[in-house]
Amino acid sequence: MDIPEDKLYRIITLTKGLYEGEHKLYWNSYICKLFEHCERVYKWGNNEVLDAVAGDWVETYDGTVFQILHKRIYKDKKRNRQFVFFRFPIATVYAWETLKGYKYRQLFGNFMSMSRGNMKSNTIAGSSNQKIRFATYLVSGLNPLKAYRLAFNNYATLPVTTLHRRVNQMITDEIVKKELFEQLEPLVEKLNTEFSDQRLVDELKELLDRSRKGSDAHRENIKFIMALLNKLPDAMYPNNKNKKIATEIQYQEVPKLGQIE
Repeated sequence: MDIPEDKLYRIITLTKGLYEGEHKLYWNSYICKLFEHCERVYKWGNNEVLDAVAGDWVETYDGTVFQILHKRIYKDKKRNRQFVFFRFPIATVYAWETLKGYKYRQLFGNFMSMSRGNMKSNTIAGSSNQKIRFATYLVSGLNPLKAYRLAFNNYATLPVTTLHRRVNQMITDEIVKKELFEQLEPLVEKLNTEFSDQRLVDELKELLDRSRKGSDAHRENIKFIMALLNKLPDAMYPNNKNKKIATEIQYQEVPKLGQIE
């Protein structure tokens, strides 16, 4: 089946500035090489990208590819380190030199903000809503703290306590909860189909039947099933604060009959 050409990339339109015009964002490096006939696509985060020049193509962290519009090197003489700035159609990001090598700002093609003044908001893939991007990052498996930093363009500027509080607030937000539900609903339905109640019961029965009766494994399997059914006695739960403990009674020696006055 032939895929329409316009489905293989997205047009980014810059409405003003030095780079005014249309620029392409390809969904992966293979498509970029196919259309642009470029021999190489640099990967962002790899130090080889520092050798790239304006006109070269760069693959972002989410696999999308776009062109370097401008590159500039700034040397901080006071701190004796170097910054390399890259101008892309959707953002200007940079890499900076440290004692352990270069570090890179986060760069994504699908989740960049669409609020830039020289960019049409309807030309970038994904959503401009930061809450929706936060939910999308969570579903993709990112740590909630990192997801918040990426979604809200926050890079280590918040104290950890403040960051935790904002993440907790964001997780309870109605927009985030709705987005998480919509994205996870197909997965939940598939899990419910694959792991029905009857299948779980059959698996537990097989687990018990396959262990030799009277063995340690058999007893542990019984305890496991009883725990699932919430029928395990309190005394068998480790570190259970609610279990009943017999009251300790001090022993008193009873005198013999001949010793009673």
